Order: sequence, then C-alpha cells, then structure tokens
Amino acid sequence: MRMNNPLFSIIVVCYERYYNVQCLIYSLLCQKFHNFEVILIHDGYNEKHEKIIKPFLSDPRFKYLFTEKRYNDWGMTLRNKGIEIAQGKWIINTNDDNYYTPNFLDEVHNTINSNPESNFIYYDCVLSHNNQLNHNKKDYGLLIPEIKHCYIDMGQFVVKKELISKYKFQSVAPADGLLIEEMKKEIIPNYINKILFVHN
Repeated sequence: MRMNNPLFSIIVVCYERYYNVQCLIYSLLCQKFHNFEVILIHDGYNEKHEKIIKPFLSDPRFKYLFTEKRYNDWGMTLRNKGIEIAQGKWIINTNDDNYYTPNFLDEVHNTINSNPESNFIYYDCVLSHNNQLNHNKKDYGLLIPEIKHCYIDMGQFVVKKELISKYKFQSVAPADGLLIEEMKKEIIPNYINKILFVHN
C-alpha cells in the first residue's frame, strides 16, 4: 500500500452526513488501484463525525481535517484548502454522499497511461433526484457529461493538480460549473464512456 507520492488526491468535503460518508469511504477502500490519498475535510468541528471517521484513519492513505469555523459555502473554501495540501498529481473533488465503482481509479489510471497528454479525465455517472410522486423515494438517471457549465458534476472529473491549482473555487453556487468554464481554455480532455460514479 503506497502513501508517499500518491497519484490521486481525493478531496472529500463533509458536513454531518454520518452514514453517507461511510459508504463513500468503503467505495474507496474497494478500489482496485491503491495509489491514492483521501483528504476528508469537515466544515467546522463535529465530535460525532470525527468518531465515525476515526476507525478508518488506521489506513495511512486517509487524512481527516476540520475547519476552526463553519464556512457554509457549499464546501468551496474546503476544496481550495484540500487542493493546497494535496500530494497527488491528479485531483478528484467529491462530496461525502457520493460513491465510486471499484474499477473507478483503475479505469482513470489506464486512460492516463493511454493518453499522457490529457490533463482532464471525465466519465458518466448515475445521478439521483427526488421522485415528484413520492418524496420518500429516489430515482436515478444517467448523466452523460459535457465540458460546460451545468453539464458536469463535481465528482465526475479528475484533473491535474498543476491545472486546477491555477484557479480557485468561488464561494457561490454552482461553483463547479464556474470552475469548468474558467479552466476550459486549458483543458485537454479524455472521456471514459462508462459509469464510474454515483451522485446522491
């Protein structure tokens, strides 16, 4: 298991989703490709959340942080903090209620090796939304991304740190779409035509 010089840094913005975050962590522990780090950042201190995360920290790939105050800006300040301390060459930003297929990092790694000029890898995802007829039920649909505002989700792309570090997430919604628009002129993309990500 590698922890030094990870290829991927997975930045997870957290806020009081005590059980969802465990699903995300288990999906990362099940990855076939192991050279990654996970930076979990909670928006403000929360004792219950810290206790839930603590057992996973025996894996040296996992780091847990929390901010001194709550920013409440859709996690954008936390994402910027995560990018600053990330050690990986590639950055994945996601939320604590999402999860990934076991072949996710393996597929991305193979795509990087096959397309070394790329600096932005994106892929299909399954997106949940509330069923209008029954608010206690969730429906899921396919989201095929495009590199433009409102057509790609935060967890639906992997980007080189040297590229995303030039930009900052703005503390407005939807900041992921704004970031994509700003980076677009520098993006050298590669698309994986597979579902690798579930957005809840």
